[in-house]
Amino acid sequence: CCGDGLLEIKCPFKYKDILPTDDEVVDDKSYCLKRNTNGEIYLSTTHSYFDQIQGQMVVSEFKYCDFICWTNEGIFIERVYLDEEYEKDNFPKLKQFFTQFLLPELLTHSQENSGSTSMSVSTSNATPSTSTSTVQHTSSKRQCEEVETSSSDDLYCICKKDRPGCMIACDNPSCKVEWFHYACVNIKRAPKGAWFCPDCK
Repeated sequence: CCGDGLLEIKCPFKYKDILPTDDEVVDDKSYCLKRNTNGEIYLSTTHSYFDQIQGQMVVSEFKYCDFICWTNEGIFIERVYLDEEYEKDNFPKLKQFFTQFLLPELLTHSQENSGSTSMSVSTSNATPSTSTSTVQHTSSKRQCEEVETSSSDDLYCICKKDRPGCMIACDNPSCKVEWFHYACVNIKRAPKGAWFCPDCK
């Protein structure tokens, strides 16, 4: 009757033997549930669970999530709907963070393998291939990661093809392409030290 949605179940160990809507629990500032002026219990929109649920709905393209808080003493259920204003305000920033920091780290492990790394970020919504961010590595060891892309915005490399496989970042901060498939630049394993693409050598 309601279409497809998500289900998120939380079982707070700290309050496992108390009713999840008990005053003692709801009065805890770190707890996920709050009580409004009418005495109704709801999932706090400032709690990280709310952020998690909104993110899951955006990624999965569902319009609602049934949020359940369960303890040995009882259960709380609330249907949480996708908040389009929340999505509009928050997801462009998350996408930028993902493309400028998280994706490069997943592909190269530069933070993990580097003694120190400095970064400066543009506020544009650039993808890694057009990013104006600057990354300086003291050690540029690369590790192979299997990566699958899903949209034309995620196409990198000189081949501009959506294909899984290992990728490497050029260490020239001004590189126009920045990310390359190993096969496209004839690399079989991660090089030691700095690596520059054929155009930046």
